[in-house]
Amino acid sequence: MIHLGGSQCDDDLFPANRVVPADIALVFGMNFPERPANHAIKLWHQGYVRRLLFTGGFNTQLGAIEAEVMANLARDAGIPDKAIMVENRARHTDQNAEFSARLLRQETPPPRLLIVTVHFHLRRARLAVARWHGPAATCGWSCYDSRHYTAESWRQSARARLDVANEAAKIQRYYLVEESSCE
Repeated sequence: MIHLGGSQCDDDLFPANRVVPADIALVFGMNFPERPANHAIKLWHQGYVRRLLFTGGFNTQLGAIEAEVMANLARDAGIPDKAIMVENRARHTDQNAEFSARLLRQETPPPRLLIVTVHFHLRRARLAVARWHGPAATCGWSCYDSRHYTAESWRQSARARLDVANEAAKIQRYYLVEESSCE
């Protein structure tokens, strides 16, 4: 059972961004691909990353492949093809990490990754990346807010509390991590 209260819970669920220079931004797809794409594009233009790896397969709500939609947005924003990578098969977070790790397997030295995802998804994304890329692969992360709430306002939103509870359940189910009670 999860209790949603206390500042420790906020720190666990919504850690502060740790934006550091990295070789590749690993950009997780979603139903609104312009959000992660625009966030990653900004990081590239600011010089934090040399390449963008967009990951996400066919999304029935979009009627398109998430990674390809994001890559096209990056091209439209002036990012050259040599700085864009696409993983277009993943159907969920663990596959995002697994399939992107396969794409990067031949790179030496292994690239340093900056995770880009929506704030409430970061914890699960970090677990997946550690599983498939190794625990040392991630050097940082940069999250964007949900369209419906921020990391600071999530307690006031029924939708946010549901999103957080769903994420916690997925972490427990897929990663067998014992959740703190967040009291």
